[in-house]
Amino acid sequence: MIKNMMFSGVLTRLFTTLACFSILVSCDVQQNSPQIDQSDLANEESNHIEQVSAVLEEPEQQSFNIESTADLTQETSVISSRDTFYGIMDTYGMKPQRIYQIAHKVKEHFNMSSLARNRVYHVFTQNDSLQTPAYFVYEEDQRSYVTVSLTDSIYATRGLKPVTYKKAELKGTISSSLYETIHAIDGENELIYRLADLFAWQVDFYRIQKGDAFKVVYQQEFVDDEPTGNVYINSALFKHRGQDYYAFKIEDDESGREIYLDEDGRSLQKTFLRAPVRYERISSRYTKRRFHPVLKHYRAHLGTDYVARTGTPIYATADGLIKEAGYTSGNGNYVRIRHNSVYETGYLHMTRFGTNIKSGVKVKQGQVIGYVGQTGLATGPHVCYRFWKNSRQVDPFKQDNPPAEEFSEEKRTRLKKLLEQRLIQLNQVGEKKQNDDTSIAMLMD
Repeated sequence: MIKNMMFSGVLTRLFTTLACFSILVSCDVQQNSPQIDQSDLANEESNHIEQVSAVLEEPEQQSFNIESTADLTQETSVISSRDTFYGIMDTYGMKPQRIYQIAHKVKEHFNMSSLARNRVYHVFTQNDSLQTPAYFVYEEDQRSYVTVSLTDSIYATRGLKPVTYKKAELKGTISSSLYETIHAIDGENELIYRLADLFAWQVDFYRIQKGDAFKVVYQQEFVDDEPTGNVYINSALFKHRGQDYYAFKIEDDESGREIYLDEDGRSLQKTFLRAPVRYERISSRYTKRRFHPVLKHYRAHLGTDYVARTGTPIYATADGLIKEAGYTSGNGNYVRIRHNSVYETGYLHMTRFGTNIKSGVKVKQGQVIGYVGQTGLATGPHVCYRFWKNSRQVDPFKQDNPPAEEFSEEKRTRLKKLLEQRLIQLNQVGEKKQNDDTSIAMLMD
């Protein structure tokens, strides 16, 4: 018998405040469905997002790496500010010596004193007169968990809940911001970031205009029938200043990697990322004369300052070899990467370094190399991004940034044929609707 006392909404995901684009907007939305004609996207006066209802099968009871739960009773609750493993087990009548024995035996795999407030836990008890606890399961986050066997054979194992995906289609016309347009129909923050990453070199998201528009087909990730916030774009169109920009994800038959292409079969991945961090704003750009906020006099500022919250991940903007990773009084914690014989980049004022980030280590584009801080000469949390070309510091925004890989004309022609059907499907997103609901469009694969 399984008895689940879990309260609805415990795992509700908290949206973080996104200031990445400095965007505030008002918009109307409508759902995506394939039945009623819509006016052309470019001519819409307000956002329209249509919905096709989708039904997920009832999720199976979680086994949590327990061989059999048929003869066990499951009780589910939430860690309170006063809860401890000792206190929880004490309510089930477990003797203090046994509780300490369990905590000591599994401490190398899981620290029982690290139970966090508001996290979900489960106790599986035997169906005997004493309801003897057999397993304790602690959910570290929405997907990962730790199972502790409380029987004679004491052990701890880690596991991951299964993930499911839904296909979603979304379109909108922007009144003044991408952020509010997507949030108006309960879209995820991650979708905004993904679109910004895809079109970083084509679209200036600080200068989005009223009437700019988008269509996107993507996969939405679920655990226990609850969205995780993770999304993966399959194809997208962004209309900006009268220009159409496309992105299509394919698996390269030669490398086996997933890559994004435009409608002409050209790779959208550039040699360098446009920014090393998901930032709120740029507080200072590359200039030969800037009033220094700490030193209180004018001097050259040969970098770009990206403001972000302390602890925000900092990414390597291109593949390379770490030349330096250390500390100076001016730079604070910093990393310098050599990308080739021409280019190097620097990342200053980190609160701490990423895992295994040290001199001589190879890094890949997009790898976390540190976290935003304000060490060294800094008045607030930010990363100062430096860019060297032929040993001279230059403005990264004024440099050529070619695609990370070039395809032969023969391969591009083959890829364009592959993309023809994808292009037709993307252009059809939002052309019809089924009802007047205002939730996001979701289609089961």
